[in-house]
Amino acid sequence: MNARDDGMERNGWTRRFVVVRDRASEFVEMYRAMGYEVRLEPLDPEQLPASECGDCVQVTCAGCVVIYTRRREENGERRAPT
Repeated sequence: MNARDDGMERNGWTRRFVVVRDRASEFVEMYRAMGYEVRLEPLDPEQLPASECGDCVQVTCAGCVVIYTRRREENGERRAPT
């Protein structure tokens, strides 16, 4: 876990997975239908395993996002995670 994940977690967000940017909308729709708020964040190169090819990591990160979710608020209160 990195500093971004720590901050997101403190605010109720759960890191789900990394997805190719072109497919992210499918998962956003699915999670919203299940009652979640969804947030997409750029993939940080430091979140990938070390590689000798710095350019490869940059290209991979540019094409991907990290999906975070949290339960939607009801009546001003955040629902407990399930």
